[in-house]
Amino acid sequence: SLVLPRDSVPPISGILRLPLPLKQRLLDWRSRSPIVILDLREYPPLRFLTMSYAQKSKVQKVMVLPINLIFRYLQSRARVQVWLYENQNLRIEGHIIGFDEYMNVMLDAAEEVHIKKATRKNIGRILLKGDNITLIQNTQPDGSNM
Repeated sequence: SLVLPRDSVPPISGILRLPLPLKQRLLDWRSRSPIVILDLREYPPLRFLTMSYAQKSKVQKVMVLPINLIFRYLQSRARVQVWLYENQNLRIEGHIIGFDEYMNVMLDAAEEVHIKKATRKNIGRILLKGDNITLIQNTQPDGSNM
């Protein structure tokens, strides 16, 4: 079980992505008791939280979910490069304008980048199926448009 102090519960906006039973417990908890006890066997994704509460003196790295990183690229209109599955000589660059849970990605102002030929071909707005994606990276690693 995990006991959370009252001031450490995520804000309501963070609760919205949680499973419904957990969301209901946290929302009920906010109005009633000073602590909430969660059975971590019931919520496996929250098991990593125990380390940060058990060892407050150590700095803990926060896990970034892939979907959150893609959403950050979408919000910042960052230009990304997508590596294709089993096609090392061709990459796609563009701005993410949408994606779904299968990692299907809509790219705007997309370009085919041929690595060996060192050429680029403008292909406009495309839907890239998630099955074809090996890697998504920011084309400006310094974070200038993130």
